[in-house]
Amino acid sequence: MASNELTQDIQNDAMRVSTASACNVESQLTAIGQMLQADEQLGLKVAEVLPIPLLITRVGEGKVLFANAAVEEAFGYKRDRLIGRNWSCLIPKLTCRKRLEQMAQKELRVRGLTVEGRRQDGQELWLSLWQQRSVCHGVECLVTILADVTEERRETKRREQQEETLQQLLTLADRDRELIACDIHDGVIQDMTGALMHLEAVRRGIRNGSPDVDDQLQNVMQMLRDGINEARRLIDGVRPPDLDRFGLVGAIQSFIDRTMTAKKIQIQFQSKIRGPRLSEQAETTLYRIAQECVNNVWQHSRSPRAAVKLSQDDRGVRLIVRDWGVGFSPQDVSATRFGLAGIRQRARLMGGRAVVRSSPSKGCVVSVTLPLDKAGTRS
Repeated sequence: MASNELTQDIQNDAMRVSTASACNVESQLTAIGQMLQADEQLGLKVAEVLPIPLLITRVGEGKVLFANAAVEEAFGYKRDRLIGRNWSCLIPKLTCRKRLEQMAQKELRVRGLTVEGRRQDGQELWLSLWQQRSVCHGVECLVTILADVTEERRETKRREQQEETLQQLLTLADRDRELIACDIHDGVIQDMTGALMHLEAVRRGIRNGSPDVDDQLQNVMQMLRDGINEARRLIDGVRPPDLDRFGLVGAIQSFIDRTMTAKKIQIQFQSKIRGPRLSEQAETTLYRIAQECVNNVWQHSRSPRAAVKLSQDDRGVRLIVRDWGVGFSPQDVSATRFGLAGIRQRARLMGGRAVVRSSPSKGCVVSVTLPLDKAGTRS
C-alpha cells in the first residue's frame, strides 16, 4: 500500500474511533485493542492521534510501553520520561489503584471507573478510566483510556452543594415557621383570648352593675397592649425593621441596647464596617446570628458581660461574639439543640463559616466570617 494511502487509512481509522468515543468510550477501547492485535504498527499510529489520553502498560509490572500525545498534554509529563516508568505517578492515590486492581481481577475489564489523578505540577484531576487486555511488543499488556471528567465532576459537586444549601434553607424556613406558629399560639392568641374573656366579664358586669368594670377594662387594655407588642416582636422575627431603618450596625446596636435594658447585662459593641451596604440577605444573616449569640449569652452563660465586634476587610465580613461565662464543650451539644446548628447553617448558606470555641468555665467565642463575593452589596 502506498504511503499516502496508508496515512489516509490511519486518519480514517482515527476519525472512526474518535467519533465512537464521543458516544461510547468502550467502542473506542475495543477498536484500539483489535487494531493492536491485527496490525500493531497501525494500532499504535491510530492511538497516537487519538484526542484523549491512552496508555499501554505491561501486565503485572505497570511499566509504560506507550503513551500518546494526549497523555503528555493532559498530565504534563514528557512521554520519554514516562516510558519504562510505572504509571502510578498518574494515579498516585493508593485507594484508587486498589479499586482498579480489584475490578480488573474480578471482571478482567474496567469500564468507567472514576479515579483521582494528578498532573506533574500537582493539579488534581478526576478521570473516567477504561481498561482492557491486549498484546503489544509481543507481551501481554493493558490498554487504558483516561478520560478527563474534572469539569463534569465539579459541576456535579456544585449541583450537590446547591441541593444541600436548598435543603438547609428549607430546614431553616420550616423551623422559623414552627417557631412563629408557637409564638402566635402562646403569645398573641393567649393575649387575645384573655382580652375576650375579660370583655365578656365586663359585659356581664355592666348588666349587673358590678363596681369593678373599670378594673376589668384596664386588664383588657393591658392584654391588647401585650398582644400588639408581641405581634411587633413577631414581625421583627420575620424581617427586622431596624435593618431597613438603621442598617446593619444600627440594628445590632438597637438590639443590644434593648437587651441591656431588659436583661441587665453589659454588652460592648465595636464596629468597623466600611464601603457600601451589604445585601439584604447578608445583613439579615449577620443580624440573626448576633441576635442568637447574644440571647445565648444571657440565657445560658451566666456571664454579666459580653462583647460583640463587627469588622470588614478585603476578604470578608466578620462577626465575633464573646462572653466570660460558664462555657461548655461544643462536641457535647445535642444535635437537637438548634441554636449552634442554626448559626452554622446560616453562615454556610452565605458561603461563610462559623467557628465556636468554648470549654467549661472558660467562656465562649463565636466567630462568623462571610466572604465579600457572597455577601454582596446593594445596588
